[in-house]
Amino acid sequence: MYKLATVQTAQGPRAAAVIGDQVYDVAALTGQAKYVSVQDVLNDWDNAHKALDAASKSPKGQATPVAQAKLLAPLPLPPVIYCAGANYKDHAEEMWKAAGRPPEPDPHELGLKPWFFLKNPHSVVASGVDVEISNYSKKMDWEIELAVIIGRKARNLTIQNAMSCVAGYTC
Repeated sequence: MYKLATVQTAQGPRAAAVIGDQVYDVAALTGQAKYVSVQDVLNDWDNAHKALDAASKSPKGQATPVAQAKLLAPLPLPPVIYCAGANYKDHAEEMWKAAGRPPEPDPHELGLKPWFFLKNPHSVVASGVDVEISNYSKKMDWEIELAVIIGRKARNLTIQNAMSCVAGYTC
């Protein structure tokens, strides 16, 4: 069992596998020099996952204790971030209440299809990183999000096979 991570090294950010309480460089652990970043691993997810799963059973090579590793955001600059609008119902109700307006109807109750919106990939930060608030902001509305990392290109999935595309989760 392993967890993917990005760690800061002397060579810059690197894809890492956390196995137990140790951190291993993914390229060294799998013998695949092309696995420099977590995005590189995701770009070859089927093969990378098999190699990581096998290597995690009896890891070899140089390791760093997790407590000594500088963990970065697992996928520091994702290509795209899709957000499900239905997940923001409570937040929307707060905003309507603050504006003195009644809540708008739930799109599902109106028979509308689910809707999505995009977030700026630069909104991803590592744990423990200070986030600066712009001088233009009068009020900051912050949230912590659960992110599902998709490990392979997919289209027209069914409920039964959708989870086969999930590489992991992060906050």
